[in-house]
Amino acid sequence: MTLNQVIQRIKILAGAHRQVQTFNSTAGITDILNDKTVAYPACFLIDVPGSNIDVVSKTVTFTFRLFLLDLVHVAADTRLNEQD
Repeated sequence: MTLNQVIQRIKILAGAHRQVQTFNSTAGITDILNDKTVAYPACFLIDVPGSNIDVVSKTVTFTFRLFLLDLVHVAADTRLNEQD
């Protein structure tokens, strides 16, 4: 699979979840934290440098960081799911 195919598959999985409102694979950490227009819960996928190509086993290893974020303190009972 190519990098774009892997990202597309993760996007499909995140989109299939009924609670996830936003998926973004192009933003950086600072962009995520500064963007005030994001609909939460949100899924952010960041490609981490350090992918590996193994010629012997003919495999490619991609490294990602996946952030699943939601807002807390919006309603009185939202602190109950902070750990979730």
